[in-house]
Amino acid sequence: MRKFAGLLMVLAAICVLSDFSVAQNRRPSRLADVQSVYVDERSFNFTFSSCGKTVNGIVLVCAKHAGERKEFLIALKRWLVKSGFKLAPDKDAADGIVQGTLSIDDTYRRDNIPYPDEQQRRKAPLKGEPEWNVSAWVIDQDGRRIWTLGYDYPGISFKPSERPKIEGKRLAKSLEYDFKKKR
Repeated sequence: MRKFAGLLMVLAAICVLSDFSVAQNRRPSRLADVQSVYVDERSFNFTFSSCGKTVNGIVLVCAKHAGERKEFLIALKRWLVKSGFKLAPDKDAADGIVQGTLSIDDTYRRDNIPYPDEQQRRKAPLKGEPEWNVSAWVIDQDGRRIWTLGYDYPGISFKPSERPKIEGKRLAKSLEYDFKKKR
C-alpha cells in the first residue's frame, strides 16, 4: 500500500510540475490573447525619407522627420494605453512586441511643373499633405507574427493635429479594432 501511495505522489508531482511548465511557456497565438505590449522603438526605422539620404542602404533622415518619428512613437504609446493595452517596460515582460517601419514623402502631390534642379522642386509649395506609409506588426516572444497592419478597419476621428499624432492614433486604433474583433 505504501508503494502504491508513493507512486501516486510521484505521478501527482510530475503532473503538477508539467502543468506548471506548460503554463509558463504559453504564448499568444493571436492578437486577442495579447494583454501587454512593448513598442520596439528601434524597429520603427525609415524605409524612405524625402529630405534624407541613403548611404550604404541606411536611410539618414533630416531633423524634421526624426522629430516626427519621435512624436509618432509618443502618440502610439499614449493611444495604446487608451485602447486598453498595458505597456510593458521591456520585451521579456510583454505578450506582444509592436514593430514596424516608416516612410515619409514631403514631395508627394507637388505640382508637376518641371524645375531645373531638385533643390527648386523641393522648395515648391505643397499641394496637400505629405505622404505617410506606416507598416506595423506584432510578434510574440518567439518572433512569430501574430498580427499585421491591414486596411480593413474603420477610419478614426481626429481633430486637426500634427500628422505624426494622427498616424500614431490610427495604428493604435487598428490594433484595438482587431483586438476587439478577436482576430
